[in-house]
Amino acid sequence: MFKKATKKIAYELDPTGMLIPVQSSNMSSKFKLLYLVKKVVSIWPWKPMKYVPTGVKLDKVLKEGDTRSIGQETNTKVTVSTSSVDEGKLRGTITTGICETDGKAKVSLLRSIGSTSLEAVEISLDDLMKTLERSKFDMSHWLIKKLQKDKVDGVGIVIQAVRTTNPLEVQMLTSARGSLKFYAEPLTQVSTAFSVNYEHKLTVEEGTILAFRVYELNIQHDGTLNSIGSPTKKKCIFVNDDIHIPEDNVTDFKSLKSHMGKNFSEFTLIDKTTKTHLWKFLSKLLPSTEALSLLYQMLEINQPEYENELLATEALSEDMKQTFKDLEEFLGISASDEDNPNELVRTLMIFVGVADDLDDLIMKYICRINKEARKQKLQLVETILEQVCSENETSTFTLPEDSFAENEEFLTLCGIEECEDMPTGNHFVVIPSQKPILLSMYVMMYGLESLDPENEG
Repeated sequence: MFKKATKKIAYELDPTGMLIPVQSSNMSSKFKLLYLVKKVVSIWPWKPMKYVPTGVKLDKVLKEGDTRSIGQETNTKVTVSTSSVDEGKLRGTITTGICETDGKAKVSLLRSIGSTSLEAVEISLDDLMKTLERSKFDMSHWLIKKLQKDKVDGVGIVIQAVRTTNPLEVQMLTSARGSLKFYAEPLTQVSTAFSVNYEHKLTVEEGTILAFRVYELNIQHDGTLNSIGSPTKKKCIFVNDDIHIPEDNVTDFKSLKSHMGKNFSEFTLIDKTTKTHLWKFLSKLLPSTEALSLLYQMLEINQPEYENELLATEALSEDMKQTFKDLEEFLGISASDEDNPNELVRTLMIFVGVADDLDDLIMKYICRINKEARKQKLQLVETILEQVCSENETSTFTLPEDSFAENEEFLTLCGIEECEDMPTGNHFVVIPSQKPILLSMYVMMYGLESLDPENEG
């Protein structure tokens, strides 16, 4: 809930994407002004860059550096209040020897952000530059050495933070309306209507940082500043050693499929017993995008103290918290060797990292369909992406006859509708904002196929 809210607020305040949403409320304090953050560039080209907190402030890594002279100012006070509704249609038929049951439901997800005031506090860039020009980074500091050793995608410094000036209430209401029909005899039909509502609220304290802006740093081997500026989606060397960082070349759907095969190879190599255990854990976590977000943070940070902090404060059931702990123990995160990173942890992080683009309705749908249906949907999305993946603008595609009728529920969740402007039927339209959803859905189902313990090879 918090993650969805901050993503919405960050986009409303800055559609260019330079304002980075905070992923979890209890990580907020680690994105204060002048704190260093580690850049993470996704292997998937449609995914935005992320920043992982280091928990270390600039003055701690400077030699005789005094950051107290760097001025701060508060501006851009705004009030926000937003809501959004996602709808999906669910239906299915269960047939036994003498009884057939039809079920239809319309499911709605209402997300609302209560009226709250925000302020942007930022540092004086002139003061920052003067401080960095007359100071040197301490190359013997443990963080600097670790960032160098890990060959991170980049290092940034928080220069602006958007925070609440009063408590913020985030609400999610899930409602379902539908009917069930029972056929006990050929001429006898019994119908019943049903209604289900579920409400979840989260209150965020005053002063919580919701989004932040960074400048990327590049330094010389002697600790002097080389350059500082606005971030890009590309990898950026932290310590200047003139070593080229190769970029993943994913330009079309064919290269994407090859990319997935390479990055999910670990799923195909592990034994069936390991797959079965992972399948058990993930079956509990996958239906919830909030749980997947926490799982991604646990895998990405790869430090138990952060993971425990997350689980202690987020609104998770006790069963879900236990699932996290059991998965951590199973993966061996607590005893991981930094010099020999766990390849399974890396692969899982790549897998769950695509869930950001997917809503709870989509994830629940993917999890509830059977193995054969999942393979069929995977092929359906592949057919669509083969036609539209390389297009940057709104594009149309075609499907085999009757495909929309057979897959209406699935395609509706993807936001795809028939194109009525075409002279002949069976044409559909995809707008640019829908493509990340299709791409992430394809990667998610491909990963599930690779991980499924019932699949051979």
